[in-house]
Amino acid sequence: LMAPAIVAGTGASLLAKLSFQIIKALFDEPDPEEQFYQWFEDTFGEDTFMSRGARHGAAGAMFHVNLRGSIQMNNPLPTELSEIAGAPGSIAIDLYDSMVYFSKSEWMKGAEKLSPTFLGSAIKARRESTEGVTTGTYMPVFYGSERLKADPMDAALRYLSFNPSRLSGIREKQWRELKVTQMFTERRSEIKRQINQMLVQGTASEEKWAGIFNSIQEYNNRAIATPDKYRLTLIDDKWIMRAVRDTEIPKKREKIRR
Repeated sequence: LMAPAIVAGTGASLLAKLSFQIIKALFDEPDPEEQFYQWFEDTFGEDTFMSRGARHGAAGAMFHVNLRGSIQMNNPLPTELSEIAGAPGSIAIDLYDSMVYFSKSEWMKGAEKLSPTFLGSAIKARRESTEGVTTGTYMPVFYGSERLKADPMDAALRYLSFNPSRLSGIREKQWRELKVTQMFTERRSEIKRQINQMLVQGTASEEKWAGIFNSIQEYNNRAIATPDKYRLTLIDDKWIMRAVRDTEIPKKREKIRR
């Protein structure tokens, strides 16, 4: 169960992933796995032998590649259309995606999808080193104040059809940060739902407001304890007044309806 962690990093081990989930549940930690990786980066530096080893194992530490997707234990049952349809389905999906890219004049992305793996990897290596990493809507990806681009090592690994540890580590970190932010957004939405239900049903009371304020205090305490990089929104008096007003005053587009 722990063997994949040696080669591809802690996240590739089913046992390690389960341990992180238990810690998250017991201590209400937003993302203990990413905190584990962050400790290595803070202690040994970003993109160093030790930090790459923690995230992507021996392959990342020594060869700067991320093999997690190839080694980790996955659900044996298919969960996506491409997995159910097999190779023919995957080819059809890639063909469709390439046509969509070509229709938007995104020639390099279209060529990546349409080409065999070795050729598509070469095209992607050139694109990431010149245009930089982009999202599905062609929005440039930034890391700090700089656009995220492949360096010579990243481009060489991508050209050889490997997943560069540096680029994948950054994108993984950004995705995890987004998931934590979404988790807090959902908690705020749940508090707002409680306020809406209480006011709409006309059941407001000191006891119910006290329960809501306790939930707000708990949320704010967790948000304050979370690292500043998540830029979490705190619930203040203005937020509460806005939530109350939303149940009493229609939106602007409804006010002008005739």
